[in-house]
Amino acid sequence: MKSILKALKSLNLKVESQRIEIRKLNLKIADLHRSVPKEAPGTTRKRKTQPEGPPEVTKYQGKVEFYGKKFGVLNELFVPGAAFLVAKPMFDLQDKSRYKTPTGILDGIIAELYDQIPENLHKLMEDHSYFRDTVSNLTFGV
Repeated sequence: MKSILKALKSLNLKVESQRIEIRKLNLKIADLHRSVPKEAPGTTRKRKTQPEGPPEVTKYQGKVEFYGKKFGVLNELFVPGAAFLVAKPMFDLQDKSRYKTPTGILDGIIAELYDQIPENLHKLMEDHSYFRDTVSNLTFGV
């Protein structure tokens, strides 16, 4: 019986020392929270960067970012810059020789882009570097 009482007393002392440690840590956290400067009232943060370029091109920023991210996840993470500003190639995506030459690989990526990007953005993809720059930044293109 004495050994049980001794064990309970030892456990009680450990629990109490942990409670004291938790209180000290909570006080430290509160001090750290108080030391962080707060923003002045009325200040706002910009959530999105403003697109650069002509408005007739940048009005598609949301769509370009969406399809660029989607292409990077589902098709090709590293989209080469040469895959943009070119016309749609006459290329069969199911062609087995697609991965045999660097030209075949690039043509395959370009064909996949045209396949995945909606037709209303094809002209933008062919004519403006904005599309290339936006998608390359999203997909870590080289």
